[in-house]
Amino acid sequence: MTRVLIAEDDEIMRAMLKAMLEADGYAVLEAGDGLQAWEILDKQGADLLVSDVNMPGMDGFALVRKARGDRRFKKIPIIMLTIRGEAESQVKGYNVGADEYIPKPFEVAVFMSRLKAVERRAAKP
Repeated sequence: MTRVLIAEDDEIMRAMLKAMLEADGYAVLEAGDGLQAWEILDKQGADLLVSDVNMPGMDGFALVRKARGDRRFKKIPIIMLTIRGEAESQVKGYNVGADEYIPKPFEVAVFMSRLKAVERRAAKP
């Protein structure tokens, strides 16, 4: 079972993401901020990371940069999911190592399709 770590400080958004991922057969780990997400990733690992950008403690850009700087997580698929939809933030997200950058609000079907697409790309030899 694919383990997805959700790093999202908004409890309602985190609960919604968890429910839709679990309904699709994913195991979900949850973090309310970037520091907690890093601790979970460091200790438990994950197969995929979905991260907000604006979080207390450590923002999503720093979390992605830290994950990409660690050899264990260089290839983990990462999706940034954030209200910050402007081009500058999207470019920064891709530059720090995100595989996808999805602005909020989003369509659930599109999000799930993009999640499955990054999984497929990561699974290729």
